[in-house]
Amino acid sequence: MARLSGTLPALNGSALTNLPGGGKIIQHRYSMRSTNISTQSTSYVSTGLSQTITPASTSNDILVMLMTAHVYQDTTNLGYYYDMTVFRNGANQGPSNGINGHYGILSGSTVHDLGFSVSFLFLDEPASTSSLTYDIRHKLNTGSAQIHFNHRGYSYMHLFELEGGTD
Repeated sequence: MARLSGTLPALNGSALTNLPGGGKIIQHRYSMRSTNISTQSTSYVSTGLSQTITPASTSNDILVMLMTAHVYQDTTNLGYYYDMTVFRNGANQGPSNGINGHYGILSGSTVHDLGFSVSFLFLDEPASTSSLTYDIRHKLNTGSAQIHFNHRGYSYMHLFELEGGTD
């Protein structure tokens, strides 16, 4: 069996060249909400989850992560859809029917009180080094119901600035 002897060179990473860049987390911001926000609006209204971030480079992306504690509807008027999306500086960044599409109860269902959680990831490419304000908004898409965002517990929105790189 051969044995190594003598002084071994120190490993410092200097030989690692021409590796693709990007994907590193540059900064993280978050917002937490524990207060119930109710709506019957068919236009997007704030959930109270809002946070500002200033990207270091125009090539960096912002990853928005949402985790809700409990969304609850308390109505006997069924047949509605509930939408949630991300706004940046007052403009909707997702599709009109929400990031994950519709959540809701179809007409004819026998469920009258329903609780559910909503979570999603959304990658934004703002191409900006200006201060950006992200906020989560929600609405009823169709039907009528009283929706309670954050009915129980805590909801979080995280913003991660990701270093840009090659695609």
